[in-house]
Amino acid sequence: MKAAIFMLAAMLAMTACNGEVEPQATVEPKDEESVFDPMTDQIEKAKEVEDAALRHKADLDEAVEEAEAASDDR
Repeated sequence: MKAAIFMLAAMLAMTACNGEVEPQATVEPKDEESVFDPMTDQIEKAKEVEDAALRHKADLDEAVEEAEAASDDR
C-alpha cells in the first residue's frame, strides 16, 4: 500500500514538473461600462483640474519673473 502511494506521488511530481510552459492568454481591455467608472471618472477629472492648476501656476511664475526682470532693468 505504501509503495502504491509513493508511486502515485512520484508520478504526480514528475508530471507537474515536465518543463513545458503553456503560453498565457492575453486579456484585452473591454470598453464596456463597469461599476468602477464613476470612481475612475472622478480620478481623471481630478488629474485634469490638477494639470490646469499647475499650468496656471507656471503662467503666474513666468509673469512674476518677467516683472522682476523688468524692475531690475530700471
